[in-house]
Amino acid sequence: MKFKPLSRDELMEYLVNGIPLPESALINNSVLDFYFEQLEEFINGAENDYGASRPSPQEVVISFGRIEYVVLRVAEKRIFLLMSPNASEPEDMTTEEAENVVGLIYGIIVYNVKWDEMSKLADDLTKTYFPEIESLIKKDAPMTPNNYTEIPNKTRSLELSNIKDFIKKDNKKYYV
Repeated sequence: MKFKPLSRDELMEYLVNGIPLPESALINNSVLDFYFEQLEEFINGAENDYGASRPSPQEVVISFGRIEYVVLRVAEKRIFLLMSPNASEPEDMTTEEAENVVGLIYGIIVYNVKWDEMSKLADDLTKTYFPEIESLIKKDAPMTPNNYTEIPNKTRSLELSNIKDFIKKDNKKYYV
């Protein structure tokens, strides 16, 4: 799999407005719970210094080293990156911390591509071998608003009015 580097505008879009969830992850709450379960496994299984845990079914806490740093939470069909209370203030982030956040964004994008590929394969197999099951899957507990899908408190999120100052500080580019 080959990805083009994200532009500064694309990174800003993901930081401010969240990363879109795959449509197939939004079939119902059970599927969304499974999406986050698999995301946790994907992050923990990758060759990186990140650790992931799930304090609730639709939330993943990412640690850089031993520090809980980012909370991934779903809202409005997107994954938002919220700063953990243990994290540095965004304006005080080191270059390494900023690179970790960017790496996390890339990781979620890769995961979403793989999720879509597997969903398409599962859909094709279901349609071919079990067509009667497909309608049952789509009907099972449609998505309903719950305490995991409300808009997060944005005071500690990366959605900051001065995020552009955060990206480029003291003539250093935190995101390449």
